[in-house]
Amino acid sequence: MGIRSAAELIRMLDGVREEEKYSTLLLGPCWEEERFRKRVRGAKALVSDNDGTVIAGSQWLDMRSCMTEEDVETYDRNVREHFDGPRSDEADVRLIMEDIRCLVSSRLSSERMSELVAAQRPRGGIHELFRSFPFGNAALVSYGLHDYVSGWAARHDVPVAETYALRLRWRDDDGRRVLDGCDESTVVTEATKGAAREAFCAKRKVAERDVIVLEDTPSMLARMKHPDNVGILILPAHDPQPMRTAERLRQLEREGHFDAIDAFLVADDWHLLAAMRRGDF
Repeated sequence: MGIRSAAELIRMLDGVREEEKYSTLLLGPCWEEERFRKRVRGAKALVSDNDGTVIAGSQWLDMRSCMTEEDVETYDRNVREHFDGPRSDEADVRLIMEDIRCLVSSRLSSERMSELVAAQRPRGGIHELFRSFPFGNAALVSYGLHDYVSGWAARHDVPVAETYALRLRWRDDDGRRVLDGCDESTVVTEATKGAAREAFCAKRKVAERDVIVLEDTPSMLARMKHPDNVGILILPAHDPQPMRTAERLRQLEREGHFDAIDAFLVADDWHLLAAMRRGDF
């Protein structure tokens, strides 16, 4: 089913929700169904976002739960000021550095992070989809924490070869590993998600046209993908943070964002994409 504009997409989403068709793929205006299926079946690599994409939840909400009451107040204030103010790549970096300061102050332990990682279950169909690609040809790229994202993939046996996210430093404190800081140069933002994808493809020697990119944020996807990639926006049918979906749909009205996306997956799982990889859809 093809759509020609952001406004048409939003109208169709209303119909999907009314009819409860919660596994629906909507194609952008440049695609017809059989050509899209062939590109998905023939893809050789997968590059995916983490929060809201491979998991329904948010690693940052998990991290917030580890903070002291005082640090939660600081964290919430920083987030409000960030999203109320002008957005920029520099502001994104400043926010994540402030988040790390709150976590250091709250003495986040690696043990607690491991517990949270274990509780974040993969979306349905994740294992089959990732395993449909040659070994080593899948990556996670996240505006988040490397230890969380890579730990999640290892804990849930999701075959991810590379993780691009902020790298943390830990120190021993009376028998516990507690957060000590981070390497600011490894922050991944909208500006650097595309560079991470490019580096991964070069390392795996995969042509851009053979790559599928998955994201749940239009602005991130628009900057993350190469024009030759297949870029699919994940639109959860039941988002645990409903306001997140509404805000991200508004991003599609920005110049170039809708046109950068090849397809829209309305679903809480990835079974439809896995079926397409098998040739069953």
